[in-house]
Amino acid sequence: MKPLVILLLLAPVAGAFPSFYVRQQQYRYDKNDPHCMTHNMCSYEPHPGTDGHSYSLNFIEVKDDGDLFDSRQLDAAREQVRAARANGQQPTVFIYIHGWHNNAGERKQSKRPDCSDSLYKGDVEKFRTCGLQVLANNSAPTAPGAAPRIVGIYLAWHGTDFAWPPFTIIPSYPFRRGAARHVGETGMARALQGIFDVINEDRDPYFVLAMGHSFGARVLEAAVESVDPKYPQSGILRQYRNGKQQISSSAKVPRLPVDLVFYVNAATSHSISLKTIEDWRVKCQSSSPPVGCEKDPLYLAVSSRADVLTAVILPLANAIFFSPMTDQYHLIAAANTPWLQTHKIPKPAEDCSGSHPVDSFCFGIPASASVTNYHRVDPKPGRTPNRFWAMNSDHWIAFLEGILHRIPVFRSLIQRHWVISLHGDVWNTGVFNMLQAIIDREERNTRDAVTRARNAK
Repeated sequence: MKPLVILLLLAPVAGAFPSFYVRQQQYRYDKNDPHCMTHNMCSYEPHPGTDGHSYSLNFIEVKDDGDLFDSRQLDAAREQVRAARANGQQPTVFIYIHGWHNNAGERKQSKRPDCSDSLYKGDVEKFRTCGLQVLANNSAPTAPGAAPRIVGIYLAWHGTDFAWPPFTIIPSYPFRRGAARHVGETGMARALQGIFDVINEDRDPYFVLAMGHSFGARVLEAAVESVDPKYPQSGILRQYRNGKQQISSSAKVPRLPVDLVFYVNAATSHSISLKTIEDWRVKCQSSSPPVGCEKDPLYLAVSSRADVLTAVILPLANAIFFSPMTDQYHLIAAANTPWLQTHKIPKPAEDCSGSHPVDSFCFGIPASASVTNYHRVDPKPGRTPNRFWAMNSDHWIAFLEGILHRIPVFRSLIQRHWVISLHGDVWNTGVFNMLQAIIDREERNTRDAVTRARNAK
């Protein structure tokens, strides 16, 4: 009732100033639609790369009520996933759900945007250029005559509603928090299941990553872990744990349809995380453990202590706009919950060569054009193998350093070493290098397991 009252009060302002309220709308269209042909707002983008390092990008858009704007978007994405395994390729499918204040539209960029100090604006360009392009450049090339083996899928929803401060925070926060959960349990679960069904047709060649940022992590969490009986299509991974979803029967190595679920700067509570961890523990100690028990990790949750929105504003907002049915008293995300954290904050390392302890990983952060700072992440003492990794990526000081580093006069004095300094900073090179280290580790292990199984036959 309260959101309805607030909307009624704000309606005159929205009517008088169209820029005040960001209505939900479709941004991406079929190749034969004038929006695609004339305005270059297409639901499918091929991106040929030099020396075969190409990738593709599909958009799937979901309405607030959970319906898809255009079911052909899902059909096209499914076909692209299917085509990527042609000619014996081993595709990597990268699914991304954006967060608060984003959608599937394009944003005007600064004169010299990059994946570092002048980070691209908007999650579409960040995902396209700082995610997919980088992944394609560092992966095996596409086979001649085949569809791109790096398949990007951008799952979009009505992530922002008010464009004027302070309405971008209040009342936007409670509105989008509820919408994120609803679209996750409905349209996003449907879209993910449609993609997973194609992957399960021939599971062995694929490596699949699903990532959500901010409220997008809440959307993703609802889609794969929700326990709401009103939406039986949601809770996809929970259904696999309970035996209500069947894994691919033709796979040489039995696997879930997703290899890594990544929550970054998540606008979630840890209530569902606690349920997920406990559910896996119980099921994996049973007499017939489900597929997925051997994964370490299956989930990765990373938040920066320097991210004021998730470290401070999120718990305050959750306390003010209390939601007993969904979040209860669990007001912070798993990565910001000390007793759930499995790994230490990254520490400086000389380089990333040589071997590292089990469950450690190493990555580089470019400090300048000629200097790279290396960081190693170690598990906490006494840690046992865990399907759910949770960690902070930075100390608090990174927030101040990040702000000062953006000011040209201070840039030469403050060397860039942090991973995430601000809430929307998740696609800078340091962040993606950290993610790439986990992807490389898990993809190598997965590919090796499939190869061993094939040779054993």
